[in-house]
Amino acid sequence: METQAYFENIREQIQVQLSAARMEIDLAVAWFTDRTLFDLICEKAKRGVKVGLTLFFLLTLSCPSKGQDTLNEQLVKKIIIAFQDDFNDGGFKNAKFYTTQEWVHINPGGGITKGREEVLKEVRSVHQTFLMGVSYTIESMAIQFLTPTVAIANVVHKISDYELPAGVKHQNERQMKTYVIVKQQNKWLLTLDQNTVIIGH
Repeated sequence: METQAYFENIREQIQVQLSAARMEIDLAVAWFTDRTLFDLICEKAKRGVKVGLTLFFLLTLSCPSKGQDTLNEQLVKKIIIAFQDDFNDGGFKNAKFYTTQEWVHINPGGGITKGREEVLKEVRSVHQTFLMGVSYTIESMAIQFLTPTVAIANVVHKISDYELPAGVKHQNERQMKTYVIVKQQNKWLLTLDQNTVIIGH
């Protein structure tokens, strides 16, 4: 495998390499906020390209005050709890108040749905079928602020029993859900969530 470093037109070089990928994409970055590159990666994933992403969380010297950090953490927690409340209700009737228009949902099977309206169609559909009456409870939560306006939360949810496919029971299942929450116009909003089933304990 040939390795080459680029110091000019970096974004364009990344886009060229991503466009050329046919089998696998491995990413290791400190942060990922470029919507065009993200959409390109999503499109590759839909076409069967295996995508791996590693984020390295860095602490910067320009940390907010302790009081401000605590306030933002509480506001981010409220977003996660609002999502869980909507999950438990099944109708997601409050989603427009705590999600961005560009909300991206990645389900446990690896399916990617983009845009609030499309995501709501998907989650409401599954909550009318195999997830009807199924509920989440939070087991643990870890929040990190990548920048003053971007937070990532890794939350372990315990999910009540369900069947998928019919006849196959999921009992005592725990899921790791990753939430990316951004601050827009002084308001924290969910912009991406990814769900992974935890194997074993």
